[in-house]
Formats: sequence, structure tokens, C-alpha cells
Amino acid sequence: MVEAHSPTSPSSRIIWLDNARAIGIILVFYGHLLEVLYLNGHTAVFPQYQFIYAFHMPLFFVLAGFVSSRRQESLATYVSYRLKARMIPFLFFNLLALACLMLVHAGHDGLQPQRYAHGLLALARGVPAFNLLTWFLVCLFTVEMFHFGGRRCFQTVWPQVTAVVLFLLVGWGVTWFVSFRGVLWLPKNFWYLHEALVAYGFYLMGVIWRQVRGGVGHGRRAVILLAAILCAVGTGVMYGRNPGPFLLEVDVVLMVLSSHGHWFWFPVTAVTGTLFIIYLSQLVPAHQPLRYLGEHSLILMGLNGLFFEFFNKQIVAAPFWAEGGGVVTLQAMLVTGLSLAVCLPVVYFLNKYIPQLVGKPRQQGPWLPGLERTPTQSI
Repeated sequence: MVEAHSPTSPSSRIIWLDNARAIGIILVFYGHLLEVLYLNGHTAVFPQYQFIYAFHMPLFFVLAGFVSSRRQESLATYVSYRLKARMIPFLFFNLLALACLMLVHAGHDGLQPQRYAHGLLALARGVPAFNLLTWFLVCLFTVEMFHFGGRRCFQTVWPQVTAVVLFLLVGWGVTWFVSFRGVLWLPKNFWYLHEALVAYGFYLMGVIWRQVRGGVGHGRRAVILLAAILCAVGTGVMYGRNPGPFLLEVDVVLMVLSSHGHWFWFPVTAVTGTLFIIYLSQLVPAHQPLRYLGEHSLILMGLNGLFFEFFNKQIVAAPFWAEGGGVVTLQAMLVTGLSLAVCLPVVYFLNKYIPQLVGKPRQQGPWLPGLERTPTQSI
């Protein structure tokens, strides 16, 4: 979900970062398929589902923080770019999902204009009414607004570390106990204000790791491998220890719903899981297909929203699914690979012809001009 350095210069991209985003987006596709499988009675996949959800979204916020802009920009420039890089894709993928929903309704029960109108109004509140996965873009935008306001206060490592702890703890408390209704006349999580407090804690971790370079992109492979193994084992030991409270009956972390579980086990497991993927991404060779997935993870996340809304239930309802956990896992991996393969032509088309609508507002043509002329590091 991050675009490192120049979007037009492949040689300047960070290989391990693209690998990490690629692994993350594969987990997004796979995890959402596991979720539907579990909800449809395949309970054997629950440990995998719970494991992936413990850290896969914190990972993306950490990576965004790692490549956050260090330029001195005016508020107008900063906000302008991020509106175009975050909110235009948010609108685009929700409207694309709306078009798909209307086609479904037209072929079955008829169009529902009132439902569409309510959904369009919800978009103005930052609610992803038609494509749930685009919540990340809204939350990231709000996180970046926090960062612009606070980065002068968090310029060195120890203030940043203190801020990480405070935002994670205070954010957890706010998401669980506080509603803005009656105080600011805003619904809970308006533009993901509540959840952005938690997400900013992870975002600042990325900022810190970029500054201290704590094993990221450096070191001997043996040391990185050991770190990856330790983080994987730590995550495997801890992810099931999160006792809640959760908003739903399922004991799974769902940042989109501000359902994190325990104030300690949630962030600790999220950090170890994120570090596991980061270290693993440094061990993976620089394969072009993997880098391609990472480079276009924003588009793939938007497209996975369409799978989640329209296709996964039909796929899971197909009669080919086995009963045993091992066989179902292999089937789910195969379906995930096929789903990604189906998305690739769409990714190519969107990136080639309308990149300005899918997170690259500075890119020119061929159908639209660049929407942003001010040079700025993008994420």
C-alpha cells in the first residue's frame, strides 16, 4: 500500500518493502477467504484466520510510516496530495463496487435507489459503504493528518517511542469506551478518528524503524533469519492468548470495527507479526512477480474488496470444498492464487490508463492528466 520514492523510477524502489507489501496483500486475499470459510462452517481454518488478522493490517500502517514523507511541506500541499492519493481511490473503488452492486440488483430483485443514496451519503462520512476494504485509505488519511500536526513534536526517537505507547493505549481506550456523540456531534469513528489513534501508534513505529534502521534492510542473512524465526514463534505463541473484549462473538482482531481485544496482547502480537513479515521479506529473493504485487498493493486491496463483497461467498458455496483442515487449506491457497491471477489484468489496465484514480495522482496520461504537480514522496 506504499509507493516508495519515485513512482516512475523502478530502480529506486525498496525491494524488501515491495516484498513485504506483496506478502501482506496475499495475506489479505487469503485471510478474507478464510473468514468466509469459517463463517460458513469450516471451523478448522479458524487458527489461521485468527493468526493473520492479529497483525496483517498493523503491518500496512507500519510500512506506511516507514516511507512517510520527510519533506517540509505546507499544510495545503500536504493535504492536497493525500486527498488525491487516498480519497480518490477510496471513491473510485466504492463507486466501482456500487456499479457491481447495481448489476447484481438489476439481475435479481431490481434496483434500490434509496439504498444507493444512503451509501453515497455515507461515503462523505468516511464510511466505505460499498467496498469495505477501502476503510484503510480513510484511516490512513486521518493518520497522516495526525502526523502532520504532531511530527514536529515527535522528531527524535524517545518522544516517538513514548507517543507510540500512548497512542496505542489511549487509542484502545477511546475505541472501546468513548463515543463522540453528544460531545462533538459526530458518530463513532467518523472518518475513522477513533481507530486512527491506534493506527497512528503503528504508523509511528514505521517512522522510528526508518530512523534507527533496526535491522531493516541491513545485516547478515543468518541474523535476519533468526529474527524472522523468533518473531514467527512469538506471534504463534501469543496470537491465541488475546482474550478480548471483542465487539463480535468471534475472537478475532478487526481493526475496521475497532475490535482489538486485550490492551496488551493485541499490540504485542501485532508488532511481532509485523516484524516477522518485514524480516521474511528481506530473505525473499527479488522476484519480479512478487514485486509487482507489492508495487500495486493499493489496487489489489480495492479489488479484493470486490471479491469480499461479491465473489467469496459464491466461491465458498461451491461443492468442491473438502472437510479436513489440511485439504481446505490447500484449496484456499489455490483459490487465493487464482483470485490474484484474475486481478492482474485489471491491475495492468488501471495502472496503465487511469493511474491518477488508483493512488498515483502525479502520473501523466494516457486518459487523464496528472492531478498533482508538486513533487513529494508518496506512500
